[in-house]
Amino acid sequence: MYHMSRKAPSIVKSSLHPHAESNSTANRYNPETNPGWKPFSNDLIPGLVGLAGYKVKGSYVCGVDQHPFKCVNTTGSETGKWWCRRYRSQDLKQRFDLHVDLSTNPRAKAVCDKTQKTSCWVISARPQSLSDKEKKLFCRNQSNVIDCSMYVQPGGHHIPAPADDNITWTRLFKADPDAGDGDDDDDDDNLSIEPDMTNGKILLGLCDTCYLVFYAAGMFVAGHIADHTPLNRFLAVGMIGSGVFVAMVGLAHKFEVHGMWYFYLIYSFQGLFQATGWPAVVAVMDNWFGKRTRGFVMGVWNAHTSIGNILGSVISGWALSLGLNGNDWPAPFYISGGLIATMGLIVLLFLPNHPKDLGLDVEPDPPDEEEDNADAPTINALRGNLLEASVDSEQSAKKRHSFFRALCIPGVLEFAFALFFCKFVAYMFIYWLPYYLAHNNFSPSVSANLSTAFDFGGILGGIVAGFTSDRLRKRSPIAFLYLAMSIPSLYMYRVLTKSIASSGDSFESMVSYNVLLMLLCGFFVNGPYALITTAVSADLGNHPSLQGDQSLTATVTGIIDGTGSIGASIQGVLIGAVTSSCDWDAVFYLLMIACSLSALCLLRLVW
Repeated sequence: MYHMSRKAPSIVKSSLHPHAESNSTANRYNPETNPGWKPFSNDLIPGLVGLAGYKVKGSYVCGVDQHPFKCVNTTGSETGKWWCRRYRSQDLKQRFDLHVDLSTNPRAKAVCDKTQKTSCWVISARPQSLSDKEKKLFCRNQSNVIDCSMYVQPGGHHIPAPADDNITWTRLFKADPDAGDGDDDDDDDNLSIEPDMTNGKILLGLCDTCYLVFYAAGMFVAGHIADHTPLNRFLAVGMIGSGVFVAMVGLAHKFEVHGMWYFYLIYSFQGLFQATGWPAVVAVMDNWFGKRTRGFVMGVWNAHTSIGNILGSVISGWALSLGLNGNDWPAPFYISGGLIATMGLIVLLFLPNHPKDLGLDVEPDPPDEEEDNADAPTINALRGNLLEASVDSEQSAKKRHSFFRALCIPGVLEFAFALFFCKFVAYMFIYWLPYYLAHNNFSPSVSANLSTAFDFGGILGGIVAGFTSDRLRKRSPIAFLYLAMSIPSLYMYRVLTKSIASSGDSFESMVSYNVLLMLLCGFFVNGPYALITTAVSADLGNHPSLQGDQSLTATVTGIIDGTGSIGASIQGVLIGAVTSSCDWDAVFYLLMIACSLSALCLLRLVW
């Protein structure tokens, strides 16, 4: 239920901020039938964009990139309806214009006429503001008209397209005016134009970041509380609280709330309440299943995360169609919030925390043989001494120091930092994989379907990792092997998708190879992620160094998964920065480095 309720925010993003190609025939944004929701859709509202102006990136002329373009004919009737017809650069001499009036730009008009469009956006220089050198570079004498056209977008767009729409501009001047060969016209894939305001996608991403940061922080506290609270009550509070705050996102529509402070606040509280889930459910599973079969059982059980994602996508997608012209974005939040709150009541009433609650006997775990961390006597002895020193004869003192004692358990810190890097990689695929596929020549619908292969690979990887670790009675070597194998898998996947992107042929024949390698990446990336957050956390929560004291499973789970969630929370910002300044090669190198660091964190436990 937790994972199902988390899907609503990702599913409704396109309704809060409708994707707009700015072409009148392809634009999903519509002020009447699909207006989005302010402030997320501010950058799609022509009147607001007209006031804010535009910024240009990636041109050959630094002066064009350095200054925003502001509307100069705000009294025109077009401004109040859909778009401003002319923007002017705000440099000292105001040398450049962004406009759709082609009367003084015959070269741009000729390019536009080839596409049989009546309006094309043009970036042109203003000859009266140019130096002689700039006139030589940008201007041509066309039929007694000084034409200083620089770029033309021959797509018939009403407003310049957002930067992520991959619209090609045609450059109408030579980078080297003294060169004697080559045509003036040249497609320029680097140029992009976007509103001079915060993109709605960034605002949506900041909401996700608020959620993940508070989720990670809440993990450390939630685990400690869960170990000293009846688990069914603790889960019920978390699930009902999550349901309330998930539904409150939808209430922004009913009460006309448009302030980002509201969304930041609600998403932050969501993160705190959702943090109650994982430590508590792992502790419940630990109570019911012994170490002998814990890896396999929890590997199968962990498949619920992917199943919850799938159900959440289906339910939220269906809820969107209930009203508001097929963009009923509040409905997924109401339904998801109601479902998880209802399930919270069921958990409170019917979940037995321990077999003893039903009068069942518990089979004790067999003595440990060759513990994962037995080969580091010096460090483990030190931690063991610290752990023993923290054990107080008074029960209240034990509870008070349980967090410190959990940190001192041999292996907790190693697995926590390993999960930091491992979860960084896993969440990159969760948040960026469909986007990555769409930008490698797969259609959006195909990208959405293909991305599920990573989850299916993760389900299989978690089950196999748990089963194998049960047979070997060792967890860390299996996690280490998976992480080591993920590195060549990521490299091969990048090589394949890069070849698809650079190919001009049909990509249908490559789909099977893409799915195969995506399954492989999911298998090796999500395998150790599932193993560490389930079986490993339960094992360490009942470590022999606790000397028979109460289980610290929830506390250990909170520490390990909380540390991992910090890695998940920073991946969005870091991946976005790398892709904007470098390319996807750099992203995959970063992922391979993260997998290497994750494996290195476990090296002491393996040897």
